[in-house]
Amino acid sequence: MVVGTLTKGYESIMSAATPPNRAALAMFVVTEVHPFTDGNGRTARVAMNHFLTQAGLTRIIVPTVFRDDYISALKALSSNAHPVPLVRMLSRAARFSRWLDMTSMTNCFAALTQSNAMQHPEDAQLTFDDSQLAMGSRRSNDIASSIISTVPTRPSGMGPNNLCDGELAP
Repeated sequence: MVVGTLTKGYESIMSAATPPNRAALAMFVVTEVHPFTDGNGRTARVAMNHFLTQAGLTRIIVPTVFRDDYISALKALSSNAHPVPLVRMLSRAARFSRWLDMTSMTNCFAALTQSNAMQHPEDAQLTFDDSQLAMGSRRSNDIASSIISTVPTRPSGMGPNNLCDGELAP
């Protein structure tokens, strides 16, 4: 059953109109099907970043402090067929990922600390100033609109919601 569901999900992913849509669908399909006993969230994010990297787009980092938003957004799509929270979450995570200074490990960890990215959601909120990324933010909004218009409520052949039972790793 899992293989058949993943096959249907793959067909939906590959028929998506744009790389960001394929990325979002790949993440959703893996988390929805939950094919592994451990590592589904990490695998889902690797799948998402594969499609983004393949298209030359920024890989998305989902910071630890953003974990509750990430899980809630996936549940909203899974349980309520509501894609907007997932799109908003991915859009914000994409802006954050572009904001990170990756010129050195020292700069990156300083930015992660400054933004509270490595804190637990109950202890802090993600904070960063991406105002210098105005063009990138508009691009994120364009991508978000594109995803909303094409992400199906549930890929054809997808089984019942598995997200409420499983725990996704940050």
